[in-house]
Amino acid sequence: MTARYDPEMAAAILELVADGIGLKGACDRLGVARRSARDWSATVPEFAAALQAARREGFEVWADEILAIADEVAGCC
Repeated sequence: MTARYDPEMAAAILELVADGIGLKGACDRLGVARRSARDWSATVPEFAAALQAARREGFEVWADEILAIADEVAGCC
């Protein structure tokens, strides 16, 4: 069953996703069914847009971490 859209919970999910945590991980951490977040994305346009932006930020976090790891490996040899 999909949870009713909760702007505060949605904001918490977006913050975690922007920090590089996947949607599943963010939902698990907050006790929200991932299906609920996906349904919100399909029915609440502003959440959908914010989720896309948060994912882009999260991807940048991942890229920074990947580059940092690569730099460490390059420096070890």
